[in-house]
Amino acid sequence: MILMEAVAEYRASPDRSDENGRGLSLTLPRRPSSVARARGHVRAAFGGLGLLHLIETAVLLTSELATNAVRHAHAGRTFEITVRSVADHVWVEVADQDGSPLPSTRAARLDDTGGRGLHLLDCLADRWEAESNGTGKIVRFGLSLARPS
Repeated sequence: MILMEAVAEYRASPDRSDENGRGLSLTLPRRPSSVARARGHVRAAFGGLGLLHLIETAVLLTSELATNAVRHAHAGRTFEITVRSVADHVWVEVADQDGSPLPSTRAARLDDTGGRGLHLLDCLADRWEAESNGTGKIVRFGLSLARPS
């Protein structure tokens, strides 16, 4: 039932933009409560695309990237999450307005409460990358459409 509600909310949302090949985007305020909305957006987008076998992985990785945008971006009041299908992958990207250095993996100590999100990307995404875009940065991950169910 939660998936159906998310799909209905997604379809009714004025923030989505799937025309002109831009992907399915949602701009959110940079605050902790937006991480749940980012997960819901990705869940609805993947459900709407019929990619049920990829939803849980996509939602987990989205949670990590959205949390990073909320916790570590020190510029801008919003971040944008976009889902797009390109060739044989579905990509989820999180863009913020913070021009700080691009994220990189680090060795988290056993008692650290953070520092493992990019390791999850390494393990669960088929590809991931980060780039500066002039006004901030974009971190994205790709999941192969050929991934087994």
